[in-house]
Amino acid sequence: MKNIYLISINFLILFLICATNTSYPQAPVFTDRFTITPLEQTGPQYIIGDVSWNGEIHACDDIHIEANATLKLNPGCILHMLEGKKIVVKREADLLVNNAIITNDGEGLWTGIEVWGDNLLPSNSLLQGYLSISNNSEISNAECAIKATRINEQTGEGQPEYSGGLVIVSGSSLINNQKAAWFFPYSGDDDCLSTFINCLVEVNDNIIAGTTVEEFIELNAIDGVSFVDINMKDERTNISMPNKPTGIYAISSIFGVYGQNNAGPYTTSFSNLRYGIRVLGIQPTDHFTVREAAFYNNLRGIYTSATTGPQINLCYFQPWENASIWVENYGLYLDECTGYQVEENLFENNNPTTVYGNGLVINNSGTDANQIYRNTFKGLDYGIIAQNKNRHSSGLTGLCIKCNDFDNCNNDIVITTDMGDENPELGIAASQGASSSNPEDMAGNLFFIEERPDGDFDDINNEANHITYYYPLNAPGFIERLRPVDYTENTVNVEEVTVYPDWTFENGCPSNFGGGGGGGTGGGDGREELLVKIAEADQKTDSIQTILNVLVDAGNTEGLHEDVYYSTPPETMEVYTEMMNASPYLSDTVVSAAIQKEDVLIETGRLET
Repeated sequence: MKNIYLISINFLILFLICATNTSYPQAPVFTDRFTITPLEQTGPQYIIGDVSWNGEIHACDDIHIEANATLKLNPGCILHMLEGKKIVVKREADLLVNNAIITNDGEGLWTGIEVWGDNLLPSNSLLQGYLSISNNSEISNAECAIKATRINEQTGEGQPEYSGGLVIVSGSSLINNQKAAWFFPYSGDDDCLSTFINCLVEVNDNIIAGTTVEEFIELNAIDGVSFVDINMKDERTNISMPNKPTGIYAISSIFGVYGQNNAGPYTTSFSNLRYGIRVLGIQPTDHFTVREAAFYNNLRGIYTSATTGPQINLCYFQPWENASIWVENYGLYLDECTGYQVEENLFENNNPTTVYGNGLVINNSGTDANQIYRNTFKGLDYGIIAQNKNRHSSGLTGLCIKCNDFDNCNNDIVITTDMGDENPELGIAASQGASSSNPEDMAGNLFFIEERPDGDFDDINNEANHITYYYPLNAPGFIERLRPVDYTENTVNVEEVTVYPDWTFENGCPSNFGGGGGGGTGGGDGREELLVKIAEADQKTDSIQTILNVLVDAGNTEGLHEDVYYSTPPETMEVYTEMMNASPYLSDTVVSAAIQKEDVLIETGRLET
């Protein structure tokens, strides 16, 4: 787009008079020129107008993209940034990285990209800063590749009023950054539309020595950021698991992670990480969604604390390959959460020779009627662990564990506490299932029954308040797995019920997604809505361009440029009037021509005086 100078004609005249005055060193240098090799330079480079770069470029200092300006890195462009230097996308400015690379210049980390927004405006407002990274682009070797706010240079902290910059990363990579992206508190009228789609976030052995990576992406009090078909992994061979990073670290935020399986590789995955996703809730409304994502060889797949209504569905959890009882590990941990939906996930140790790793932990979900439904646990040390307070004092409501499938697990369901044994809220709901003829009212769990039960309570080990467990008596082909055999008889009462029709997994445990077992193809997963949001965000630039086509240089940059460039002193008033009609929307093209025509426009300054 053409740059807009929102200036009065008096300021324009003063600018033209002073443009060639070499005693004007304190003003910022607005330019679309850039050096191919480093040169001595004082101060940042300021980008105005519609600027495109090609080839290999070495920046000498910070780069500031001014309001109403666009910097485009075209296919094949490689922009090298010096250690400690940054790119600033100011409000109303755009940075478009298309099949290009931004990386360091030398051995140190550059600071990264700041995208300035307005915390009081909607995310898709034309007044927000906009960053688009697309088409096999790469951002690498930065302290933080993307920060969606303005950073105070004295304190290093984000400035809240500048949060809300719009970030769209599509079909691209964020490689070997100390942090890939950081979103700061944003409270605009609508959710943030920033999205990562079909992206790779990775650290590998080529990372700069000594770089400590704690998390790839941090969300801090922001709602609406989405991740679709994204892969996050640590491929470093010299870093032990306790020192691995977290994939997504969210504090008091609402976000979504989406992928697809469709009987093939998961399009969204988290691999070789300390935590795949770690979420800390603060507000009662804090929640998130993870759907059809895979968690490979992570110490802990997902941990969430104090969130209401998190949804983790159709996911695959593989335990850490070195999991043991000595190091806390799990696929999913719900810590003081409620209203959750955890369905049709597969927790699987796919090593056929060794049983290890833990599946799902629920701790203190409270008195609400929560449910863990239709998940599969294979080859694990512990399948489901329900800890501490997960029931009402009356026992009428609380956690219900239904329709889960356990295969070759050392312990299927464990109900435990470290709070003593007198509290009536300890344990899970008193009734697991119901005495009803409806097949769906059965507990419906399929236990791993050993050939010779050894009395270690590995079907149901209940160390808390008493429960009654209901299973169907007439379930051809399933009866031998529906009734727990090895359980704590002093705290578990097993009741058989006749249902109609005969119980099957399909009629007793119907899917809510049309699929099952950690990889269904159910619809309504929010992907279509996300793609619509992405399209709306991408239209931001097009909308700005349409407006500017009408306003800049009165809609005729080429014509006005020619009139100014070829003007002569007798045409002073005519050119002056024409520029007045286009003011304040004058492009850098026309202003540059006006500077060169000092012999014409200097008279205008005298006439105005």
